[in-house]
Amino acid sequence: MPVRVSCTIGALVVAGALTVGCDRSAPLPETVYLRISGMHCESCVAALTDALRAVPSALEVGVSLEGECARVVLAVDGAEASRALEVVEAVTGLGYGATPTEAPCEVPDSEARDG
Repeated sequence: MPVRVSCTIGALVVAGALTVGCDRSAPLPETVYLRISGMHCESCVAALTDALRAVPSALEVGVSLEGECARVVLAVDGAEASRALEVVEAVTGLGYGATPTEAPCEVPDSEARDG
């Protein structure tokens, strides 16, 4: 069976041929990790979670008081630049410090909230 591969997002079998291709209109996920300063209690976590969920492309939000960090999964069109700045602005707009980081943020299941 002939196989054509242009990317690995979707697959379709048509008339015995397997075609793997991209739906360019589908958003791709981007995960942004932040170190957060200024959080002191669960009310801070709730306020940050609400602000991050309000970012238009947020799919999943997690904020960890213990880890002093946040993880935000964003839907990003392949043609647009990263939306990390929007995430940072959502945090700093509340008066907290936010520094993007490559280090993953471990968010306990009870603190992870879908957007």
